[in-house]
Amino acid sequence: MSTLAVRLSELSAYCGKDKLTHHLNQLDAQRRSPQFWRDSAAANASLVLIDEIKSVLTRLDTLSNEVAEIASELNGAPSVNRLTFIEHACHRLGAQVAVAERELMRMGSRGRADILVAIVPIAGAAELRDLLFDTYRSWGKWRGYRLQLLTDPLTGADSIFFALKGEHAFGYLHREHGVHRSRRGDDHGAARVLVAPWSHEQTDVTFGTQRALKKPGKFGDKVRSLVEVLAGPGFGLQNDLTIAENRELAREIAPSWEKCRSSDVIIRRYDFEPFLVKDHLTNVTSGRQSILRPEEFHELLCQRVDASGCDTETAGLTGTAQ
Repeated sequence: MSTLAVRLSELSAYCGKDKLTHHLNQLDAQRRSPQFWRDSAAANASLVLIDEIKSVLTRLDTLSNEVAEIASELNGAPSVNRLTFIEHACHRLGAQVAVAERELMRMGSRGRADILVAIVPIAGAAELRDLLFDTYRSWGKWRGYRLQLLTDPLTGADSIFFALKGEHAFGYLHREHGVHRSRRGDDHGAARVLVAPWSHEQTDVTFGTQRALKKPGKFGDKVRSLVEVLAGPGFGLQNDLTIAENRELAREIAPSWEKCRSSDVIIRRYDFEPFLVKDHLTNVTSGRQSILRPEEFHELLCQRVDASGCDTETAGLTGTAQ
C-alpha cells in the first residue's frame, strides 16, 4: 500500500499537479473574459487544453481518493473479509496506477492525440501490409476507436493510409513506426509503417492529381475519388469521399503529416510457415497467432511503451511539467 502511495505521489509530481491546477485557474479566468472569443482559434485551443488538464487532474484525484479509501480500511479492526477487500483493492489500484504511469508519463501529452498511419509495402509485400492493417484495425475496434480509411489500396503495391480516432491512439501505436519484416518459406517481404499525431489543424496545400473513380475498394465499400497532395512528404486520399470532400480533408491532414519522418528501425519479424512473431524492442517471441489479436496485441503495445521509457519530447500539458 505504501508503495502505491509513493508511486502516485511521484506521478502527481511528474505531471506537475500544482502547476496544472494553477494553469487551469488562469485558463478559466481567461475563458470568462469578454475578449476570449476575439481570436477563435486561440479560444478553441484553450478549451481543448482546459479539457485535457481537467482530465489529468480528475484522474489523479480519483486515484488519490482510492488510496485514501484503502488507507481507511487499514485502520479498521482486522478480519478475513477486510483483509480480502484490501488485497483486491490494492491489486486493482496497482493496475490503474500502472496504466496512468504509462499514459501520463511515458506517452506524454501528445500521446492523447488521434493517429495517422500509413503502411507502405516494400517490393509488393501485400500480405504483410494487409496483416498489419487487420491487426491495427481489430485492435482499434477493441479499444473503441473510430477508423477512417483515407487511402484504400487498389493493388498489392499500393499503400494503406488511415486514421484511428480516440484517446491515446497515438500514444499506444506510435512506436509501430519503422520497418516490419515477413518471411514465408524463401520469400521475404517488408512494409514500412509511418505515423503522425493528428492535430486536425488546417492549412492550404498544393494539389496534384485529382480525379473521380468508380472502383470497388479492398477494405472499404467503394472508391469514388483520388486526390493527391504534393507538399512535404506528400500523400494521396483514395476513398469513398468526393473530390471536394477529399480536398477539404487533405487541408486538415497536411499540417500533421508533413511532420512525419521515415524510420529504418526494425519493429517486428513475422514468419508465416511456421507462424512466429519476434518483437525487437521487447524481445517478445511468440508462435501463437493470438499475439496479434486485440487483447494480446494491446499487452505487446503496452510492453513497447514501457520499454521505451518516458517521452520527454511531449511530457507535460503546459511545458512546465517534466
